[in-house]
Amino acid sequence: MGEFFLPEKIPYGWYSLHNLKAPKGYSYADDVNFEITESRDWTDPYRIIVPMSPSKSVIYLKTLDAETKKNVGGATYEVTAEEDIVTLDGTVRVKAGTKVCDIKCDKSGNGASPKLYFGKYLVTQKTTAKYYAVTTEPLSVNLDYLEAKDKIYDILCSKTRKELTLVDEETKEPIAAATFTVTGKGEVKTNDKGRFLLTDLEKNQPYTITLTNLPAPYRVSTKEITFKVDKNGLIDGKETSATEMTAYIIRLTVSARDQLFGNEITSSQICLYDANDNVVEEWTATGDKELFTDLEPGTYTLEVGGDKANRQSINLKDTPGNQTLEVIVWTFWDTAAIIGAIVAAILILVLIVGLIRSRKNKKDEEA
Repeated sequence: MGEFFLPEKIPYGWYSLHNLKAPKGYSYADDVNFEITESRDWTDPYRIIVPMSPSKSVIYLKTLDAETKKNVGGATYEVTAEEDIVTLDGTVRVKAGTKVCDIKCDKSGNGASPKLYFGKYLVTQKTTAKYYAVTTEPLSVNLDYLEAKDKIYDILCSKTRKELTLVDEETKEPIAAATFTVTGKGEVKTNDKGRFLLTDLEKNQPYTITLTNLPAPYRVSTKEITFKVDKNGLIDGKETSATEMTAYIIRLTVSARDQLFGNEITSSQICLYDANDNVVEEWTATGDKELFTDLEPGTYTLEVGGDKANRQSINLKDTPGNQTLEVIVWTFWDTAAIIGAIVAAILILVLIVGLIRSRKNKKDEEA
């Protein structure tokens, strides 16, 4: 309690006490009107009580679209004490974690709290506008002597989003022009990055994304993806949910290698047959493997150089990943290598025999 005395007596009559400066942490007091009707001395003064309240301020909010920065109306917020709210006289006005009020924003996205004691508060969004997701990160507001002048806090809200990306399972290359149908949204197509983005999604609503058309020769194991937007406009706890969907091509790598060195052969004629022994493809070996990406599942046979006795077959399956068909053949160069090795061995043997005979003759001459 603070006291002061007028330095001299004042005449009878009506007076008004006006607060010119408030103590730190307190608001200006209202004018106090009083009347002096009797004489008092210093031992028994006329006492006037001036009530003063701890300072308070208002939390002002504006809800904006995170991308366009346009106003978003209709959001509601809950304000709780981030720490004990204690006024300068030591009184704990609000315990930490206690809810103090709600703030409801109007159509223009503006909202304000009632007057609150100075201190730290958390502002948590509880509801938001249609198609928008609730902001999960609370706003920390410090009401103090420096921020008590009608500061407006902008809260950015994002629309609920579902993003799907379609890629090649093997190469991870994006797949464009694939068509999907979405519950309540109609048809959508992937762009040149293999993506599409869904917005304006209803809360508390399940959705199904179904693949209806896929560019050839791609295939998929799963054609449907389901997700649900919860009451807060979140998908699996996120404002934006991204899903990667993979498609595959039936890939067959054909290889013809020589028996001795394991190298890819060259110059030989190679033929690939289907299950009915029809020619699928015929080519001349160049030393590289051949990759087929347009074959249907089934049995295929590889023949090299017209050698029907050395055919190799594969049951090509409708599965992701690369499948291989390989034939090992005996080539002219394998034969040449063997003959060369034999000739070399004979020459070495002749050389050794010659050396042995030469030494023997030398010893006989010395004897």
